[in-house]
Amino acid sequence: YHAAHCGQWEQEQCSHCPIDAAGKIETPRRVIYGVKENIYSMLNVTLICTSEWQYKQVSRSMLKNQEAKIIPPPVDTGIFYSGPKAAARSVLGLPQEAKIILFHHEGGITHSLSGGNYLLPALRELAQHDPEVIFVQIGTQDVSVFNGLNLPRRDLLNQSNRAIIAEYYRAADLYLHPSPLDSHYTSVLEAAACGTPAVVFDVGSVREFVSHEKTGYVVSPLHPTAFLQGIKTCLANHSRLTALGQAAALNAKQKYSHKKIISQYTALYRELAQVSLPVPQDKSIQDTDFLPQIPVIVATALADGWDTVWQEFDKYLSQYGSEQKSQQAIFTDAYFHECLRHLQADQDKNK
Repeated sequence: YHAAHCGQWEQEQCSHCPIDAAGKIETPRRVIYGVKENIYSMLNVTLICTSEWQYKQVSRSMLKNQEAKIIPPPVDTGIFYSGPKAAARSVLGLPQEAKIILFHHEGGITHSLSGGNYLLPALRELAQHDPEVIFVQIGTQDVSVFNGLNLPRRDLLNQSNRAIIAEYYRAADLYLHPSPLDSHYTSVLEAAACGTPAVVFDVGSVREFVSHEKTGYVVSPLHPTAFLQGIKTCLANHSRLTALGQAAALNAKQKYSHKKIISQYTALYRELAQVSLPVPQDKSIQDTDFLPQIPVIVATALADGWDTVWQEFDKYLSQYGSEQKSQQAIFTDAYFHECLRHLQADQDKNK
């Protein structure tokens, strides 16, 4: 699942996740978080973030000590490219003079990450003011959710052919991306590459891929009224909408084509290949004899509560030097394995 707008992962190691049943999984989650944090601290990796927003998220997470680079997602401009809307509409059998708005989400408009709860009220209001609009949606299986929506509509229940999807992007005047979270924004770039600007909320990474009133329209989160106003503003001026689409297509081609993104990855790989890696120390794991003591250490500390267990862990972990990564990894694995064993035993008792 998605962290959504919850920030507990920054302060409380997800130990009080509202999704979990109260009290039943609090400690195991903290153990798992601790295992991850210590494993990640021993890694020597370079992380790829697709946006500045993702980069900032990483800098506040347990991965903050890892090197990170920003390389945006690619768009296959061999499939998603701009072309005459009239030709696309003729192929798809769509009216030439209509104002066509498009929504695409593989999980459908009722998916929790789609933003359908913001889009549907906006569409109902739009239907009362603009009779020329046709709504095309791709991905929603249960179309009963559109009952009472007085807009002409075309449904593509399950379309995976990217060439056909690209044709619909080219046919549309405006792409709608009401997601309240950082999800599925590749579709915004694909629509842009086809010459169709998008209306998006000012959230997550997508905000970086849409330049307000230059390549699309960005609205304040998370209000159906604001999203509706974005749709109405874009549809009100056809020449302005065309200019947005042309700018979006040019921007996508210049920044997000496969050729452009591959060149960035190639440059990064060459940079990393030139970095000399540390030579492993040929040392025996001196603490092998110490490992059998871990069950006693955990059990003794647990008598005073889990906070004492973590304090003991930090105390022993700090005794390893920076050159003792392998010993540190073995200790961490053994310690948390013992913690999980106690947790499992407690859960079995409570069944």
